Amino acid sequence: MAEDFGIRTDKELRRALDRRRLLFLSIGEIIGAGWLFAPMYAASYAGGAALLAWIIAGIIILLIAFANAEIASAIPKSGALVRYPHYVFGGFAGFLLGWSYFLAITAVPPTEALTATRYLSFFFPQLYNTHTGTLTVLGYVVAYLFLALFVYINYIGVKAVGDTVYGLGWWKLLIPSLTAIIMIALAFNPANFTAGGGFIPTSGTAPYTGWAAVFYAMPTGGVLFAYLGFRQAIEYGGEGRDPSKDIPFAVIGAILIAMTIYILLELAFIGAIHWDVIGIKEGAWSALRTSSISKAPMAQLLESLKYVIPAAAAFLVAWVIVFLTDAIISPAGTGFVSTGGATRALYGVAADGYLPSWFLELSRTRIPKWSLITIAILGALYLLPFPTWQSIVSFTTVGRVLTYMVVGGIAVQALRRTAPDLPRPFKLWAASVLAPIATLMASLVIYWSGFSTVSKFFLAAFVGLPIYFGYYAYKRLNVNLPVSLTLGLVDAIGIAAAFSLFYSLTKGLKVYNDMGLLIYVVVTAVLIYVSMAMLYRLGSDYLRREFKAGVWLPTYMIVITILSYYGSFGLHKIIPFPVDTIIAAIVTLVFHYWAVYSAFRTKAIDQIMEGMKR
Repeated sequence: MAEDFGIRTDKELRRALDRRRLLFLSIGEIIGAGWLFAPMYAASYAGGAALLAWIIAGIIILLIAFANAEIASAIPKSGALVRYPHYVFGGFAGFLLGWSYFLAITAVPPTEALTATRYLSFFFPQLYNTHTGTLTVLGYVVAYLFLALFVYINYIGVKAVGDTVYGLGWWKLLIPSLTAIIMIALAFNPANFTAGGGFIPTSGTAPYTGWAAVFYAMPTGGVLFAYLGFRQAIEYGGEGRDPSKDIPFAVIGAILIAMTIYILLELAFIGAIHWDVIGIKEGAWSALRTSSISKAPMAQLLESLKYVIPAAAAFLVAWVIVFLTDAIISPAGTGFVSTGGATRALYGVAADGYLPSWFLELSRTRIPKWSLITIAILGALYLLPFPTWQSIVSFTTVGRVLTYMVVGGIAVQALRRTAPDLPRPFKLWAASVLAPIATLMASLVIYWSGFSTVSKFFLAAFVGLPIYFGYYAYKRLNVNLPVSLTLGLVDAIGIAAAFSLFYSLTKGLKVYNDMGLLIYVVVTAVLIYVSMAMLYRLGSDYLRREFKAGVWLPTYMIVITILSYYGSFGLHKIIPFPVDTIIAAIVTLVFHYWAVYSAFRTKAIDQIMEGMKR
């Protein structure tokens, strides 16, 4: 049964976060590692049009956030973003989305530890290997110490996290803003915005040019990675004092503040480039990623201005020290928030019934203790396969946006249909129009991430199926364990093996191989649909209902994988831009309405409604 197993422990969580602290929890993650690297990466992919990437991405995230705010104000829960899909679709789709989000969000704390260590290497060069672009052994030790600090602050309690983030918040807003103003005031070069063949670049922005470069910069250049921190006010919703009113304020306020700061930073970064000083040919934007300033883009570009304006050299050197101090403090502050958010995501997965109830257990400080410990271990492991900032960014962006796609537009319309009696303190205006647009925008972000990232993340999502079949289906839906677990394991092993073959045939996803794709897609589809069909015959009526409500999701993932492969962001670029994006948009709208009309009123919604009446 799709019920809420976290109702008892939800009541025991400490409600210690007021409106300002919820706002700064969201700001605290948005203004983190993103502002230190994203302006450079965005410019390297889109040139002067990186400004458009920030504006368009901000509008997309605002649409998604408005939709999220309606649900979060109606059902404030800690770990909310993995719980809402469960409330709408039940176990199957709910698990795939919850598992996807959990995989993505677990990567954020190590990203912040990586960034803090990378900037600390300015003071201690032995922490970072400039030749390989990765941390040294000592650097990894320091990164793990940062992770340990994030865990310790979270263990103290949610009030400690809120107070810490609020205290650091004003500093985190002030330093980026002043840095941007200084760079604009001292050495602004407007000609940079048309370098590379015009504002919408026609050259110098490999691997794409034109509008394709702008869209690719959003997920790959860290633009969306930065904005997606808005979710923290939602994730901590169950610990807010008045979450129904405060969450919409915090979420929307944080995005608007962040948009202003990030647009200012991108304006400053592009305008402050003096090509001869940094040793790059004018308009060769993609060379920024391998240039001398790539180690710490904002800091090194700021420092380079002393050669442009010698009279300001002493001031610039002094400000660089202030900047570098913030470059360590800022991601560390975000690490406190994201560790807590990841902990609550795992708590939410357990509240859905996908994991054992001991993940719901609270410490004496009212923190989900086993969830926190697990996040600490997984965060340490994430640093090993994903050693660079950008590799983590691409991976985590797809997972989070996939969840926002459903929790946003789809869930808003679905809940209005299945739970019209649910009180909604904040309502999305013109939901019949804006909800599909929110879904559309989120799905296009996934598509623009490129085939390599999309295929790897969807593989990771499917590999989690043994947990659904071996635990949830058995424990919650009374399916025969040997049969169910065997199906889950066969699915995971078979899909992983098919992808490995495809990966080999495409030489690490670098060249196209249509037969390899066909084998991978057919194996994936057959294994998933056959497993669902077998359990559909053997399982209960409720399991059948969950499968009917959730079959759209793996189908969407398979279809987008194929489209991504043949589109302009894929390996075999048969469908040109923007035709591929138009097709992706049409496909998304089909799945939006399929999902909306597949949803049903779950037991969890009835439990929530009963709790409101008490």
